[in-house]
Amino acid sequence: MSGIRLLVGTRKGAFVLTSDGKRKDWKVDGPHFAGWEIYHVKGSPVDPDRLYASQTSAWFGQIIQRSDDGGKTWFQPGLAPGEPATTPDGMPKGESTVSIPNGTNMGSPVGDARFSAWFKQVMEKRNGK
Repeated sequence: MSGIRLLVGTRKGAFVLTSDGKRKDWKVDGPHFAGWEIYHVKGSPVDPDRLYASQTSAWFGQIIQRSDDGGKTWFQPGLAPGEPATTPDGMPKGESTVSIPNGTNMGSPVGDARFSAWFKQVMEKRNGK
């Protein structure tokens, strides 16, 4: 009999459960991303060791993670394997979550480079330059 793998996403993280074909004894691996809500965990139909997890938090938003070794290690697509997905202060790499006022109550989310340029303009105006 072949083995069974169950991929589980919860509000406490992701879990990979495995068993033999009889499904009597299960091995639980996880939690992966402890403390993050995991909406989906999906295995690739092409490569059974490739897994995808959709993690979210109210603060950081949605982040996709990928594993090429059945869940032993994870990385964000777009980053090199082994490269940390967060900055040293714990913020996710990539686009910032800063909003620049745009005449509405909401503001516009911008990337790090645009925020830096806007902030420089604000400080120059404030300092009379």
